[in-house]
Amino acid sequence: MKIFFITSGDISIVATMKRATGMAEYLIALNNEVSIIALDCDANRKRFQYECPNANILYFNDGNSVYEQKQKKRLIEKGGPDLVYVSSVGFRNWIHKFNGSHSNTKYVVEHSELTSMISHFSIFRRGAYLLLEYLCQFIYDGQIVSSKYLYNHFTKKITSKNKEKVLYNPYGFNKNIFEVDNDKYYPLQKKNQGYKVVLYMGTLRENYGFLDLINAGEILNQQDQKFKILIIGNGAHKQIGVELVQKKKLNDIIEFVGFVEEEDLGVYFKLADVFISPLNDTIQDWARCPSKLFMYSAFSKPVVTCRIGEALELFHNGNYFYESGNVQDMADKIYKGITTKEDFLKDNSISQEWEVRSKDLYNWAIDTII
Repeated sequence: MKIFFITSGDISIVATMKRATGMAEYLIALNNEVSIIALDCDANRKRFQYECPNANILYFNDGNSVYEQKQKKRLIEKGGPDLVYVSSVGFRNWIHKFNGSHSNTKYVVEHSELTSMISHFSIFRRGAYLLLEYLCQFIYDGQIVSSKYLYNHFTKKITSKNKEKVLYNPYGFNKNIFEVDNDKYYPLQKKNQGYKVVLYMGTLRENYGFLDLINAGEILNQQDQKFKILIIGNGAHKQIGVELVQKKKLNDIIEFVGFVEEEDLGVYFKLADVFISPLNDTIQDWARCPSKLFMYSAFSKPVVTCRIGEALELFHNGNYFYESGNVQDMADKIYKGITTKEDFLKDNSISQEWEVRSKDLYNWAIDTII
């Protein structure tokens, strides 16, 4: 089967491309020909070279949504794929079976969140995305959802006989995350020797909870346990976080690491004693699938998070859930994580690998879509 992934943006900022990079090599191993249509930028080129060197990468140039869409359609027309996988719903990716150039090509689209429910978007923008989300059931041959909430949401909108056209397929992780460069690990270990390390990885936006983590760090700083909080990632509200750390005089215990390349994440994950994934009790967080949860799960260490969405699906009745929005409870669960010795999710991680997700996608596409 000839598979084209359509993506958008810079992978260091846009998480939806992670499925294409994570699945490509495994789908190729299943005797498929895989191409990824992607923005031409340094971060993308480096990631493809590292994570999916055998995939065919087709680059487009940066521009407005109309220009980007035209480039993608031209690449699809030239390639003639059997299956086009649209990585996210949006105007830049608005390519489907009614505006595609090959009548035999099947088109599927992924929902990784409910964009129409993002609270800081304008009413007009949310309404536009609501219309796009509704139209997907008619203009695509199948839909992939990355959370159980999204599966229930989209299957309720279609007739029962078409429910098989919706695949629940969360994010995952690649086994190469365990490959740690000791020349990078040992200096980092030495720098943090004597401290318990709490690790956050993700986009730095207020609604992603990293400011709550800073406030929890202030509470933890009053305890007797030596610790450090490492924050990996970039985002629109990073400077707000930096200023909050300075205001609370927490520079000695909270470090903004910045963006870390995929091949170096294992160094930080090995170092960490506790992972954290803050969530809000909102439709947006119930619906989305934080990719970091599945990467965290690979290391069998405490993950402090909330009983919301995919975190609840993954960790069930875990001992490190805190009440969403309760900074004191977050601090208490982090303290528990750094002071308690116990195995965590030891037998669950293998089912979260991209290899498993790829086989599920392939079988669904062959049985239901193609």
